[in-house]
Amino acid sequence: MTTNSSDETKQTAMQDAQSTTSAAAIVPQGRPPGGALFAAAVQLAPHGTLFVADDGEPRPLWGNPRAHALLGVEQGEILQWSQVPRPLAETIRELMDAGGGFATAVVGDRPGASSAIDVSVYPDADLTALFIVHLEEPREAQRHVAEWRVSAARFQAVAHQAPVGILASGVGLRMGFANEQACELLARGTDDILGLGWLDAVDRQQLDAVTEALAAVLDGGTSTVQFRVAATDRWVRMVAGPVHDTDQGAGIVATLEDITLARDHRAALQHQANHDQLTGLSNRGALLAALQRARDQLGNKTHALLFFDLDHFKFVNDALGHAVGDRLLTEIANRLRQRIRSGDVLARFGGDEFVLLCHDLSGVDDAVAIARRYASTFENQLQLEGRPFQVSASVGLAIAEAGTPWTPTSLLRDADAAMYQAKAEGRNRIAVFDADRHGQAQQRLQVATDLRNDLATGQLRLTYQPIVYAPDGRVLGSEALLRGRRPEHADLPIPELIKLAEETGLLRELSAWVLDEACRQLASWRAENRHPGWVAVNVSATQLTEEGFAELVLSTARDRGVQPSDLLLELTEGVLIDPEGAGVETLRHLRGAGVGIALDDFGTGWSSIAYLRTMPVDVIKIAPSFVSRVDTDPVDAAIVAAITHMVHTAGRGVIAEGVETRAQLDQLINLGCDVVQGYVFARPDNVPADRFPPYGGPGS
Repeated sequence: MTTNSSDETKQTAMQDAQSTTSAAAIVPQGRPPGGALFAAAVQLAPHGTLFVADDGEPRPLWGNPRAHALLGVEQGEILQWSQVPRPLAETIRELMDAGGGFATAVVGDRPGASSAIDVSVYPDADLTALFIVHLEEPREAQRHVAEWRVSAARFQAVAHQAPVGILASGVGLRMGFANEQACELLARGTDDILGLGWLDAVDRQQLDAVTEALAAVLDGGTSTVQFRVAATDRWVRMVAGPVHDTDQGAGIVATLEDITLARDHRAALQHQANHDQLTGLSNRGALLAALQRARDQLGNKTHALLFFDLDHFKFVNDALGHAVGDRLLTEIANRLRQRIRSGDVLARFGGDEFVLLCHDLSGVDDAVAIARRYASTFENQLQLEGRPFQVSASVGLAIAEAGTPWTPTSLLRDADAAMYQAKAEGRNRIAVFDADRHGQAQQRLQVATDLRNDLATGQLRLTYQPIVYAPDGRVLGSEALLRGRRPEHADLPIPELIKLAEETGLLRELSAWVLDEACRQLASWRAENRHPGWVAVNVSATQLTEEGFAELVLSTARDRGVQPSDLLLELTEGVLIDPEGAGVETLRHLRGAGVGIALDDFGTGWSSIAYLRTMPVDVIKIAPSFVSRVDTDPVDAAIVAAITHMVHTAGRGVIAEGVETRAQLDQLINLGCDVVQGYVFARPDNVPADRFPPYGGPGS
């Protein structure tokens, strides 16, 4: 027993000695206490385990791999208390001072891990000043971390396979991720892109726009911005949005897409939309836009618009083909382009028309000087197809003076009107827009519009002026004169009316109606036995070259029951007719069928005595300009006498037009011109068809 008691006493003494022994003296730093089995168990534990000595200041003696991972310390490295995050260290210290316990420490941002750690502290049962610390992520946090890791893995897998570049930052603009496509687009390696290095890939000219756009993203918005990759020709579109993965602020995620080809294509389409494909000059749409900008932004300046139209360009196309014509237009465009002033706009308006908009001029004289400089472009010959070409242009000039109201449409209209004025004056010249002439042109346009409307609504009518054998006052025939429902149109001369109808595309339809109505009326008079003669209808030289015109005349007469010999076609003589052309063949065909042919206004145009030999003409009508002074001017009387004698000698008839007084009539009879028409017998508007012919002698 004694022995046993003595043994027990010794064992107790030894335990007391151990309990007062320093933990650091028994547990070597870097090794766990206990046997090998205990060490293995702790080493493989799923939670972190620390052995911490309390020598007045906590000192970690050993930690298992999980503890190292939670603390972010490399495996095999001896733990230092300074490596324990401060919030965690403070929590462990408080629990150690309390003799143990449980708490949760918030340790802040740890990439790929929870921001909270559950801490359990137990005093060692055998050693004083030794504490066992268990570290474990909260179960919910563990689940979130696991999900985060799966999500991150998926994101990286998808991002690396994405067809677009992807950049992502944790906080601010410091990139923490870049996929291979982003590296390729930015022409940089991954290490060069991460952090703020990616900004070096942005061209300096777009850097401010990029940083401003991403600043808006960090404020919670989304942005799209384009930039050129520095030192390359590549353009990239960046679409960026915010991410809030941490408590430290917003980051961004951005996609990058190569838009170089799209930009080039868009630029090509825009150029095509605003430029003429043949010459490369601005087109009509671009010119109108430039005119609008000039009016809106430079209304206090004087502008000029020059409208160029090449003279006789159609001859080039007809003789040499459109390919040569296109080369001619291109060469003209190049010459004009060489003279353009800075800020002015040169456009191909269409066909062979060019328009130049000049800004900031001092006045009309300045504009005319510029127009002359450009017109001199056409002085030198062009070489095409191995042959020289002398090209000229008619130029219309319209001025928009500072402070005066104008619109792009009105200025173009005025310049176009001035160009036609230049052509009417002989071509190859400059004409400045004249408001009075423009008023006349508008009036002509209104007449044409009225005629078209009257024809469509059946409101046109014909009046008839008798053609009289002067010695006894017998009515030999009549001339059909077109009248609209508006009295103001009655004074428009027939040649002018025909020209107007020709210019507006109304001639074919209008002449067909006149011919049909005249034949209808003549047949009606014949049925009433009231018209012993023929009816004269005015035609244009242009109509003679139209296919089917002769058949139209003959079929109309036939359908109305009128003989061809009852018709006299009056041809305006102010137009040169080719004696060998198709028009003369038409006249011969009609004359052979019995239709009479008269040459109107003889002596005022391309008249020649040779016409009496070469043209199939039955009657010559002496122009009123000679008849009006036949009784007072010996020269005009001699001209009338000479024409009458020659025409009669050639076996043709003569009619004097515009006879207004008895003195003129008597003189014409004395000169041998005894067939006349004019107001001396009747004004056509005073003799409606149902009262024709007027009976009685001169003046009745």
